[in-house]
Amino acid sequence: MSGFPLITLEKTTGSRTHGSTEAGSLAAAKAIKSVNEDTCVLYYRNVMCNYSGYKTNDGLRDIPGAFLQGKDGNRKLHRGVREIYDLSNPDVRRWWVDHCVEMASHDEIDGIFLDGNIKALEPAYLRAEIGAEKKQEVTDGYFSMMQDLKDRIPPHKMLLANVIRARLTDSGLDTMRYFDGSYLEGIESQANGLTRVEYLAKGIDAVQSAARQGKIIAMSIGLGDAALTGLKIDDSRKKVARGANIQPRLEYCLALFLICAEKYSYFLPHDGYSVNNNDSAV
Repeated sequence: MSGFPLITLEKTTGSRTHGSTEAGSLAAAKAIKSVNEDTCVLYYRNVMCNYSGYKTNDGLRDIPGAFLQGKDGNRKLHRGVREIYDLSNPDVRRWWVDHCVEMASHDEIDGIFLDGNIKALEPAYLRAEIGAEKKQEVTDGYFSMMQDLKDRIPPHKMLLANVIRARLTDSGLDTMRYFDGSYLEGIESQANGLTRVEYLAKGIDAVQSAARQGKIIAMSIGLGDAALTGLKIDDSRKKVARGANIQPRLEYCLALFLICAEKYSYFLPHDGYSVNNNDSAV
């Protein structure tokens, strides 16, 4: 792993072995840095979804109204299995930012990877469950939280967000004022009534705009055929069979990257999230 220039330690890294995601991430980061101190290692935090495994989650017990609740009383609003933070609650925002700042204070952590931004920014997400007014309060809270994080994070630490997405009115470019760059998860995943070509062209334009401003671009893109079910994002395409001819798809993905790429752009073609249990053919 230390051979890669930019690494995000995902939401469950080392949590079983070390008892928490915090401890597991620090152990992994130290190990990577011991091999290559120049590798940039980011700590994962989701801005909306309350993933288990974090020790810091204990602090949520002391925050009344920490989670969003649907009109029917349901609090497991993320795919029916986990809670979503109520970012209109200033105590939740303070708790969230405090933890990011604390983790970024460690020498082996170079910054924070922020996921789930689209859930806060997409007006339609949870609108039916919590109402348009409450969703706007959550979105407003998100912007306030990102500003607080930017103000408090040490200036030499990086903020990389999964945020550029053509489905948003401005493709997420307005939020880039808070971040050093963006991960790309859905540049090919059409939405909002746009054709595939329209969606892709809008995404390319946004990525080029950010990259030319010196923002980091991390394009992660699947090599398999498009998945018709599930998340339907570039990272969750179908698995590649061993021995399959991936050259045409690889050349297409590389061409797409090079159209967008500037000085701080990075490219990861892959076949799934994991190398465990022969999950990946490449």
